[in-house]
Amino acid sequence: MKHYSLSLHLLHKSMALLLHNDPEVQRQAAELLLTTVGAHIFTVLRRQLASADEAEKANALRALQTLEQHGRQRVEQRPFSGLHFETLGALRIYVGNHELTAHEWAAFNRSHAGWQKAQALLAYLFHYGQRGMTIEAALAAIWQDRATASAISRTLTAIRYVIGELGGADLAKRALISEQNRLWLSPMVCSSDAALFERAVQYAEQIEAEFDFESALPHYQHACSLYGGNYLVMVDLYDEDIEDYRQQLITTYLYLVERISEYYFSQQNIPRCIDWCLRGLRIRATDEQLVVRLLECYARQRRSADIERLYQRYRRHLGGMPDDDDEVERWMRQWRR
Repeated sequence: MKHYSLSLHLLHKSMALLLHNDPEVQRQAAELLLTTVGAHIFTVLRRQLASADEAEKANALRALQTLEQHGRQRVEQRPFSGLHFETLGALRIYVGNHELTAHEWAAFNRSHAGWQKAQALLAYLFHYGQRGMTIEAALAAIWQDRATASAISRTLTAIRYVIGELGGADLAKRALISEQNRLWLSPMVCSSDAALFERAVQYAEQIEAEFDFESALPHYQHACSLYGGNYLVMVDLYDEDIEDYRQQLITTYLYLVERISEYYFSQQNIPRCIDWCLRGLRIRATDEQLVVRLLECYARQRRSADIERLYQRYRRHLGGMPDDDDEVERWMRQWRR
């Protein structure tokens, strides 16, 4: 809940700016929130739409409209009515407007089903959506084949009960489906930050196709602000399909970061270029293109010590000797001459 409290604090500090009459002030406030909080800010505001305080609801709606206008993408302007998954970075699951945490699980769970396994099963079911999964596949991915089908049955019963308590019996019935040896989590009642990120990227690409990269730049930056971390990386399960999708999202994000940093480098805006390179290297410290560009930036600023530190960090993360044609190695050899 610390992350939610921080997001709420930042929202309270920024609310007056989001609701300001000056569009430029609104834009700057929206950019600040999306950069610091990311897609979680939509979760915070949509939870406020369910508030009993009419003024708070009205302000939350106006704030969502401001974010939609300046983020240039469609935002749901209603309280959650299904299951919402924040999958980029730390996993967070919402049932209606209630966050399903370990505390809520302990309060409602009447079985011996553990919270971490229930969270992993929900994440696994969410990922596969309409495709569903077999009980054997779930046992392999989540329990590493060290449990029986009764463990899944117990966990499913507990999940249904908790969803029913937080979101109503109808949602529990529609969301979680089991038939013979297969399980589904209906995509009709689910939403996620990963889908929001992909839609934002698609919108930015449409703007670039219609105009040019510079026109699409704010939209690409907005899409990057929604990427809060790697997909389901904090969940204790392994599945090749999840790993493939995780790598697909990482590749998309890094491609955007590389293009944005390249733009700022071409414009001689070295501080912004450095900022974007560092963002990308937090996701993949061995991205050669970003490392070389950051080395170029440090060289232009005559930051020799930072060049050596970055190079040594790159070598550590590489975990072995670089190839002869490694771009970072080639750049360092030329720089040291």
